[in-house]
Amino acid sequence: MQAPQKNPYRSLRRLWYRARRPAHLTHYGVVVPTAADRVPKTVRNGVFTGQYEANEAVMVRHALREGDRVVEIGTGTGFISALCAKICGSQNVFSFEANPKMDSLIRETYTLNDVAPQLQMRAVTTDGSALSFFAAENLVSSSAYARDVAGQHVTVESVTIAAVLRDLAPTVLVIDVEGAEVDLLPAANLTGVRCIILETHPHIVGKDKINALISGLTAQGFSVEADFQKNVLLTRTA
Repeated sequence: MQAPQKNPYRSLRRLWYRARRPAHLTHYGVVVPTAADRVPKTVRNGVFTGQYEANEAVMVRHALREGDRVVEIGTGTGFISALCAKICGSQNVFSFEANPKMDSLIRETYTLNDVAPQLQMRAVTTDGSALSFFAAENLVSSSAYARDVAGQHVTVESVTIAAVLRDLAPTVLVIDVEGAEVDLLPAANLTGVRCIILETHPHIVGKDKINALISGLTAQGFSVEADFQKNVLLTRTA
């Protein structure tokens, strides 16, 4: 498996699609909404250039097997969970998103791809308490951590990571939670999980915490199979 390469003509692609204003495009086999009134500019530009969540998409395609049960924490636009559903079947994909503003966009992505992952618009936390969540105006930058970007705090319901893993028994975890990974994964019983596809956020929580997180997962029997920029694929070896 190799990291996706940047298209040398990505700037021209971005300008071309900006001028054409497509309502949606196919990206890694998934139809992704790109309408300006529906999708953040950063997402549109990423899809136009072929770079949007490309690292995660390559890891998903490499790691997932037919029959895997996938829990995704941090659904974003629904792109990755739609890709997982195409590989494993919608009945085997369970996705959690804390930001209520993403609900309709996620469901649009699923509808465009004729998939139906089991979506819960709730946060996943260590204790199940209601979460003060920072909903950024740039929707994909939303986080449990306050960010130096425009947005507002909202209170969202949560479910514990322990309950999610116990009740859903995933074989694969996909996690993109804008820094909260350093709290969630150390509290998780990862028995039965054979691989983790993780986006890390050292710019939010600090590089030392990310290094400690990876070391802790290694101590639990995982090894780093791939490390593409901030995206890490860990597979169980023990």
